[in-house]
Amino acid sequence: DFVVTLQLKVQTLECDSLIMNPSDLMVIDSFLLVVDSYDEKQIHLYNLNTKKKIAARIFSGQGPKDMIQPMFVDNDKTELQLFDMAISRLFRYDLQTFVCKETPDFIQRIKLPKRPLDGVEMMGGKIYGFSYGNEKRILVFDGESGEQLSGIVDYPVCDIDYTDAEK
Repeated sequence: DFVVTLQLKVQTLECDSLIMNPSDLMVIDSFLLVVDSYDEKQIHLYNLNTKKKIAARIFSGQGPKDMIQPMFVDNDKTELQLFDMAISRLFRYDLQTFVCKETPDFIQRIKLPKRPLDGVEMMGGKIYGFSYGNEKRILVFDGESGEQLSGIVDYPVCDIDYTDAEK
């Protein structure tokens, strides 16, 4: 039934250290960034050219530079963005500083007033995230202040009266 069939090519990446418990990954330039909560630092950086681990960043915790449940944010790749799902905050970093500095400072930390259900994405200066228990499926936030701007995409109309948890 498929119009076009494509052949996928796989290349196994064998680095100089084990990735024990990966939950998210992103490639920017020649860097592979992996969220791996196995160690005390959660973001691990690998050089794809040398296949070596070059650094680990961001302690697990509740300090001002720590994160509890980080996820990468898709964006235009001019910077590194991480969203801490546990506290509903987006952290923006300069990529070069993040790679070079042992304890990188964030450019900006944005608190969202409503917690998205699963990750967020940044497009056109706005933050988009799936909602939970709202009338709209996707919440839209301002990319600078974090203020909720709107909700988009209606849930399907249903005659059954569900509880909020079931919805």
